Amino acid sequence: MKFLYEGQLKLIKKNLTLHNENVGFRTADEIDLFYLRSCKIPESVINFYENAEPDDVVEIQDARIWPISVLKLENEKMEPGNIIFPLGYFVIGTTIFGDCYCLDLRKLSAKKEPVVVIAYHDRQNDHASKNTILENMKEVAKSFDDFLSRFAKGKLLVD
Repeated sequence: MKFLYEGQLKLIKKNLTLHNENVGFRTADEIDLFYLRSCKIPESVINFYENAEPDDVVEIQDARIWPISVLKLENEKMEPGNIIFPLGYFVIGTTIFGDCYCLDLRKLSAKKEPVVVIAYHDRQNDHASKNTILENMKEVAKSFDDFLSRFAKGKLLVD
């Protein structure tokens, strides 16, 4: 499949260069791609990691995207990811404040991409009801494509 996010990757790299950040992007390994598929991540999103997985944290204007190895930890072991993943949300990034950007796997755009929401770490915990958790999510991008564009431009909601 053709790389779908060439424009966004160029903008991300340009922004990193302007701020003297040195982060590389690589092809994700098959085991990590299998993990994403096992989590029901849409192929359009997998396309990004398949072609441009960050080799370390990428931070622009207090928003961060991570390599798949960190996403595994965020979704399986760390709050709020381990609480919201079973509800249909997959953490794809964080803010410097500990809030999480999540794919809402329950809502797909016309292009079959999930909406991206922010989950506030201080409002998502083991004691919160499912309704409280869902009420404390806020949409930050209409699709993964939109999320990457906003991230590249430093225009993501971070608090």
